[in-house]
Amino acid sequence: MIKPTRRNRNAGTVRQIDGKSSERAILFLFLAIILLSMHGCSIEKEQSETPDSPESIVISGKISRPQPVDDEVKLIINRPGFSQKILESKTDSSGGFRFEFASYVPTDAYISYQTLLRIGVKPGDSLHVEFDGALENDKDLLQNVKYSGDRATFNEQLTKFLLAYDQRDVNKNDKRKEVAVVKYEQQEFKIFADSLHNERQEIYEKFIADHNPVADVRDWAELYLKKEYFSDLTFYPESHRKALVMTESEWNVPLAYYDYLNDVAPLDKNALLATSIISAMADFRLFRDIQSAKTVFDDDTPQHAKDSITLYSIGGRSDDPLLREIELSFWVYIQLAQLNAGFYERYKTFIEKNITHRFLIEPITEKYEQVVEDIQQKEMRKSDLLSGIIDAHKGQVIYVDVWATWCKPCYEEFPYSKRLQKEFEEVVFVYVCVDSEEEAFKSAREKYQLSGIHYFMDADKSNLLRSQLNIDGIPQYLLIDKNGQVVSQGFKDRPSADHTREKMKELMEDNS
Repeated sequence: MIKPTRRNRNAGTVRQIDGKSSERAILFLFLAIILLSMHGCSIEKEQSETPDSPESIVISGKISRPQPVDDEVKLIINRPGFSQKILESKTDSSGGFRFEFASYVPTDAYISYQTLLRIGVKPGDSLHVEFDGALENDKDLLQNVKYSGDRATFNEQLTKFLLAYDQRDVNKNDKRKEVAVVKYEQQEFKIFADSLHNERQEIYEKFIADHNPVADVRDWAELYLKKEYFSDLTFYPESHRKALVMTESEWNVPLAYYDYLNDVAPLDKNALLATSIISAMADFRLFRDIQSAKTVFDDDTPQHAKDSITLYSIGGRSDDPLLREIELSFWVYIQLAQLNAGFYERYKTFIEKNITHRFLIEPITEKYEQVVEDIQQKEMRKSDLLSGIIDAHKGQVIYVDVWATWCKPCYEEFPYSKRLQKEFEEVVFVYVCVDSEEEAFKSAREKYQLSGIHYFMDADKSNLLRSQLNIDGIPQYLLIDKNGQVVSQGFKDRPSADHTREKMKELMEDNS
């Protein structure tokens, strides 16, 4: 067993603001606020060339040996900068199904039946897919699927690459990575990640030699390998901390650690055949840029100033206009997903000047309109459970943890939750288990021995709670002040985050 060791509290941390650094921080803060408050600034970029209107994409198919208990096929469409869009189609008597949607740009998507099948399409395409509905294994499905129509060659060769990639020893690599995440410091882990990337590169080169794929498939595969490499490195700091039950203030990597994220060739819209991959890369860069913004402000910085600095930081290191817009779209969408309509209203001019592609700005506008409607109906949909918890603990600070038994990040936060319970004995800790089996809930509760108040929600109650509290991801955390007001909600206020402790302290000291 590898014994965790405590690092110097300031060793390797990102934030080091004193002297001249502090002066620069104040100057940066002042400039960001002025620039964004003008609502007329824009990050330097190329002019959008999005078509005037989207084109139809048709995906049809036929399932041999359809399963009698499963007559529904789903199409999960990946959207750059946003959550996925899901379409559903009932199979006909012969196992046929059909989807049609409009898109400005190429995209990749998943056909979901017994398992997931990844495909790529462009505007105007009509792709036909046939597969065996009795197959539940990804590899078996890839070996038997057949394509016809537009983009058939691309999808056939993409399938061959995915099969070739799947030949590697996944279990062996996963076990090596689990050990490396715990054992290695950042430089050692970087060497380890490089070795994994070289192994994947060998698979790619053999695939190219064996199949001589079309350019779109080569580009897709290259982006996929780069995304896998970026993923290994980007998730390492958080995974390392969780393995050793540490917080960011106790151990972190310097901001320069993330410089590998700059190694992406400029993208054009054709690259969006790999939408899911590009979205992941934009997400990684967004995380890096948010970390960069945090080095400028501190806990006393007003929220509107933090927002301004973060907005101005996003994409600031990028020479790629498209990737920058996708990254910015991610951040705006995150704010709207948290029902922060005021953020969009405050920075609307900035957003519209810097996100000009229609396939990015239109979903943002739609989401904003939906959020405004949700806010207007919020009191009407207030959770009976939440109201009961607030009524039972009037005058107390409440911390609600919405979790599920299948959720690994939920379990990773439990040790940090225990820390908070010891530090804030007067805070009411409430754990709400959703979308889970009751026996698994009882087993997990016994294993982790969390004190506090526990609720188990069956399937119907879970769906109702999700709807009432606008929960679109697990885990979810709610902080409620002494007046019964929900002051924050989302994953950002997880137990392992340093700012969560600060928020709790502020709420405990507030006697208003």
